Amino acid sequence: MSRVRPRNYVGWLRAWVFVGCAHALTACDGPGQRIVLEPLGPRRDAAFDEDAGPELPPGATPCKTAAECDDGIDCTVDACVSNLYCRNTVDNNRCSDNIVCNGAETCIPEQGGCVSAPPPGCDDRDPCTIDRCDEAAKDCVHLPRDFDHDGEADYHCPGGTDCDDFDASRRMNTPEVCRDGIDNDCDDVVDESMCGVLPHDKCDDALELGAGGSFEVPVVGAVGDYITGCSQMESGHDLVFTFKLDEPHDVKLTARGYLADGGDETASVAIQRSCGDIASEVQCGRSLPGDVRVRALPAGRYYVIASTSNACRSLVLTADFGPVTPAPTNSTCDKALDIGQGGHFESDFVDVGDDILSPCTIAGQPDVFYAFHLDEERDVEIAAVGSEKSAVAVSVRPSCDPMAEAVRCDSGMRVLSRLHRLAKGDYILVVEGPTTREIAYTLDVAIREPTAAPVGDSCDAPLPVTLGMPQRITLAGLLDDTSSSCETPRSPDAVLKLTAPERQDLHIKLDGGTERCAVALQGTCGDMASEHICRAGMPLDARLHDVRPGEYYVIVESVTAQGVTLQIDAQPLTPTTLVMGNDTCYMAAEIPSSGGLFVGNTAEMIDDYNSARCGGGAMSKDAVFKLVVESRKRVSAMLDASFDCVLLRYKAPGDGSPLCSGEPEKCVDNTANNNNEVLDELLDAGTYYFVVDGFKGINAGAYQFDVNVSEP
Repeated sequence: MSRVRPRNYVGWLRAWVFVGCAHALTACDGPGQRIVLEPLGPRRDAAFDEDAGPELPPGATPCKTAAECDDGIDCTVDACVSNLYCRNTVDNNRCSDNIVCNGAETCIPEQGGCVSAPPPGCDDRDPCTIDRCDEAAKDCVHLPRDFDHDGEADYHCPGGTDCDDFDASRRMNTPEVCRDGIDNDCDDVVDESMCGVLPHDKCDDALELGAGGSFEVPVVGAVGDYITGCSQMESGHDLVFTFKLDEPHDVKLTARGYLADGGDETASVAIQRSCGDIASEVQCGRSLPGDVRVRALPAGRYYVIASTSNACRSLVLTADFGPVTPAPTNSTCDKALDIGQGGHFESDFVDVGDDILSPCTIAGQPDVFYAFHLDEERDVEIAAVGSEKSAVAVSVRPSCDPMAEAVRCDSGMRVLSRLHRLAKGDYILVVEGPTTREIAYTLDVAIREPTAAPVGDSCDAPLPVTLGMPQRITLAGLLDDTSSSCETPRSPDAVLKLTAPERQDLHIKLDGGTERCAVALQGTCGDMASEHICRAGMPLDARLHDVRPGEYYVIVESVTAQGVTLQIDAQPLTPTTLVMGNDTCYMAAEIPSSGGLFVGNTAEMIDDYNSARCGGGAMSKDAVFKLVVESRKRVSAMLDASFDCVLLRYKAPGDGSPLCSGEPEKCVDNTANNNNEVLDELLDAGTYYFVVDGFKGINAGAYQFDVNVSEP
């Protein structure tokens, strides 16, 4: 009977070799080691040999299903070929984010999967080009050198026509401005005769004001022709207006210069009976805005000389001609108005002089006088408010003697104070206005029963801070007796004491409603050199990192708020991340979903985003951060910088259009505290880009960017 060879001969042979370890067919490395068969003949291409069974590729893993072949690498395609062995094929497309400018992504299983390459280098080593990767073009672009973004390239480069590439007002296609000593049109000639004459630049072309109103007139190209009592011919542009009164009127004139970026500029305004004749000048004022008010100006023809700086594009003059009003009768201390019973009083500072200097005022502030007498110890409540958002000062003195020490002096747009336990005797109350504007004001005085001064009014008796709890703090009646670096001068402040038991972060919230407020944390009360943080805002949200154990003083103040709500929360220490190379939205640094604390330097970047509607266009060098919000969250982004900074926010478009194009959704430029910006928002799910930028085109440097993401 013939013998039948097994169908799976190789499998059978391997089993036989494993038992006998035949030297001619195998290599045995020892017990439990893999058996490697020498080929018995020419290798077959078929995966299955009808006689010998299937042959696996060298190193292949046997399998029955694709699930057995999962290598744990997301960027490989895992398959079980013919249900015999595994094949794991690299697929680079699974790694690609379809963004060219952040570098190509490839699949390298040995390194765990997707690996990013560095962004493409676009430097062509040509100083006359601005080099960057353009995602829309999917390639490097090399734009002509135009740092001031005025549309003309630097004239040191081939074809360039811009003689000052850091000043957008100087280029070939701009008109020459007369008598400014600058070559505006880059033709190497300064103040050439072709600069021309602007309308209303001369007395014989004065603009008629008629019955009054607001008039905006271009000033680019105007010449400083006339000298007034508060400006000189060389100070900038001037324009001429005229009006005629048929009978006496109270006259109010204001002038304001407007810059190309929409900002305001100081201006001067003068009234003259004879145009250009300073000897005929009635009155002159220079401020922001320029302001002149005359009571009962007689009938006649008058000329107005309004002037602003060379940087302005236009000047707005507002004229108001009203009925004659009575002058204050208490403009000297010997004619002080008796207010011994308290009451409500209204007046103004038009044509009022400066007779006395108070501790919280400066020379030149007009003053009016009130008198009261106390038969016994009493509290005195005082409220004074200036018109047109202008500050007033209120002092209480024992007599008209200018050498007598004032009992109290407060200043602000709204002065609210209470003098506690004021001794019996005679007192003079002085109300003073600003030096540059003759505003109106209201005064309210009430005599009350004596009470003790409130706790928290000074460093000697601070209020305790309760961490993690909101505290309502009353500012009305408190003195301004503690200094901080971000305070508004002569605004009432409250003092609190905080104890930090360990190293921690502090989250500080201060809410004055619609009123602006400020908060400072100091190691020594009233010592700005010991200050750890000082912030102002409306409302205010700030975080202080790595506060060491010890006692601290919290100074809270507001010019106008009678009360504020303060909450200080202790939080775990936040690690700091150094970021570099985040020059564009395509190369943005990733912000974790819970937020983070980042430090960097925009001086190492270029200006990519300059379409902002605030911050003078925010044309400085910038850095970018990316935050992906999975669901509606509150996002608080705080920027601290060594320069005048601006914070922008974009949202990624859903239609595939370029990132961070056009105007940003948000633009924050805190003019009161240039080195700190805060953007606190409720954001829906989406991808957002935050741009750290600088005011105009000259602000860059080191910064700290703090982002906190929390539930709404």
